[in-house]
Amino acid sequence: MALYRYQSGSLLDSAQLLTNEAGGVRAYLFAADNAPSDVLRDKKQLIRDLGWKCVPIVHDGKPALEVRGFKNADELMGQLKTLGVAGVATSITPDEGDKRSRKEKWGNSTLKFAGVSYLVGDGAYLTYAIRQFNDEKVSVAKTLAGNRTNFFNKLNIFAGIGYGLGSLALTFYGSRDQSLNTINSANQKIYGHLRNQGIDVPDGSTLKSSMDEKDRGFFGNINHTLAKYPSETLNSVYVGVGLSLMAAAGYRATKSVKGLEGTVLAKALHERKNELWDVGLGAMTTASAIAGLTIKEKKPMEGDEKRKGLGRIIDWIQAKPLIATGVGYFIATLLHAKGTYNKYHGIHGEEVDKSVRKTVVFRGIFVAANIFSEAMLALSSKGHGAGVKPDDSVDKSVIGATAELILRQPPEKRDAIIENMAGYMASRDVLGVKAEKIAAELRMHVDLLDNNPWTKHFVPARNGQMQEVEAHATAKQIAQSHSAHADTPSSTISHAEYVAKHQSPAHALV
Repeated sequence: MALYRYQSGSLLDSAQLLTNEAGGVRAYLFAADNAPSDVLRDKKQLIRDLGWKCVPIVHDGKPALEVRGFKNADELMGQLKTLGVAGVATSITPDEGDKRSRKEKWGNSTLKFAGVSYLVGDGAYLTYAIRQFNDEKVSVAKTLAGNRTNFFNKLNIFAGIGYGLGSLALTFYGSRDQSLNTINSANQKIYGHLRNQGIDVPDGSTLKSSMDEKDRGFFGNINHTLAKYPSETLNSVYVGVGLSLMAAAGYRATKSVKGLEGTVLAKALHERKNELWDVGLGAMTTASAIAGLTIKEKKPMEGDEKRKGLGRIIDWIQAKPLIATGVGYFIATLLHAKGTYNKYHGIHGEEVDKSVRKTVVFRGIFVAANIFSEAMLALSSKGHGAGVKPDDSVDKSVIGATAELILRQPPEKRDAIIENMAGYMASRDVLGVKAEKIAAELRMHVDLLDNNPWTKHFVPARNGQMQEVEAHATAKQIAQSHSAHADTPSSTISHAEYVAKHQSPAHALV
């Protein structure tokens, strides 16, 4: 987004704001050379008290404080000024390379587009359901509907309302950035692993702050859940929608036609068969929704060997589970289209009442809107799952938080902890990155965090040689990752195997 520079006397030398493909914003705060470390740490806690996430980190080879959770640049800069962290910037340089293209913005908005299109169709379907309920003019329709106040005759209206609720979740939450949720989830797993290893996670550390979630209140928790699980919200509602459609159509498909004769009987029997199409669409809607809820998204890891046959199909579906949901909903929409066609034209081309046709037109609009929605849904990601990350900065944030904790451990134990943590963090459920890469990053961060004024163990760089220290540490860790630590596990070794391999006195986490 932009680079902000500050005049002498500010606690900050500069601040860099960046966006990811999902539109999520983050900032890197670079302290001024003469800024007291104890003051900076106090300010860091004040920023955390706002509900924002802070982690001392290495960004572009320089010590910084990464901040996430603010809405936009104006909110961040306003709060930094209020808290006395920074004043008015002397210059603001736009970062042209950080701008997202229209294609990137659209690519991350497929769930939102699906929601908007669904809403158009949902309004049409609800209109259809209400008009159908209030306008049973044809004798056959009256016969199959029976008592208009019957519970089953109201289910199509309930289904229409359900369609709308699910679509609202996609419309308002479908394009939300999931970076914070992904980082918090990984940090909480790492926190639990460290505690299981008997390593204390002190107050004030980034990992401990990840466990101390601010109380959001009842409505705040609802908002957080919807933002984190927009597609799951849609699918949960659609389970009920599908069951409602099945029940309403099933009731009419099995309604007795006793007492009818001649042409009226023939039409009633044909109309009952037509209701079976709606039973099918309800069943397909329910099955597709359950698939979207139960299939967990899992991205392939670097170095994974591609399976063949059925295994390859399973991996493909797990990489994009909403494909299965979108295709299933599309099949349900085709069944909707068939039922709509039959209701509009009649079973054998017989004359259909004009008011009935006007009502069925709204169902046709629903079908047309859903075709576009399901295409968008099939192109979308749930936004969370094993290996699902908005961008690589998520890995760096988690590694930075872990390195901060390792820095607090006795120097003679750090190497063993790094190896163990790299093996654990390589798991798909944490970072899904090769362990040797994580180990190299952890070592670099541990070395450079000594010179980060936002940390507890800040050691000022001597003689202004910070750049030399950074370059040396970076080169050192790269070399170490290819030599002394070449036995760190690859992504194909499980965490249990790795821990067992390194459970010797030299590697014990005590």
